[in-house]
Amino acid sequence: MNAQPLTPDRIVAEALALLQEAGFEQVSLRRLAARLGVQAMSIYWHISGKDELLRRMAGTVFRETVHAIPECTTWQAWARAFGMGLWRVQHQVRDAARLIFSARYSEEDFRNIAHGMTAPLVEFGLSFEEAMALQSSIQALVIGWTGFDQIFGEPLGQVIPIEPSMAAGLDALIAGWEARLASRPA
Repeated sequence: MNAQPLTPDRIVAEALALLQEAGFEQVSLRRLAARLGVQAMSIYWHISGKDELLRRMAGTVFRETVHAIPECTTWQAWARAFGMGLWRVQHQVRDAARLIFSARYSEEDFRNIAHGMTAPLVEFGLSFEEAMALQSSIQALVIGWTGFDQIFGEPLGQVIPIEPSMAAGLDALIAGWEARLASRPA
């Protein structure tokens, strides 16, 4: 019997460890319970099911990204740090793209994620709508490249340098937003 108390944070941490070791297909509540030394039903006291588990796992990936962003003096620097941070964190997590796309988010989940990722941009003077669209554009770009890299890997990398191409796309996206925001009415 495991002496550590079972908590949602411990369950999610162990689920991420299982994902890292065995891959997305091997993440199940039964396997997770075995790793935690508990019965599968014990997990349901803390996590309502696999959908909630996947949401919490993906949420942890996003929170780690936002917490790792250094202090920035411009929205452009923040956006680049956010994009590169997403890239790094998603590449530290095996099957990150599959995890993120498999999580069934609620409207409340999206609102919570949006608040954490838009607040810094709003502080730089962007409207909530602009900040939401900008950070969503960055997420879409990075998760797309992450998926390419994690699914197609080395064969694709022989045709196109994946990380430099992603970074160039990120810079172009930020430059496009910079032009768009500069042309808005004062």
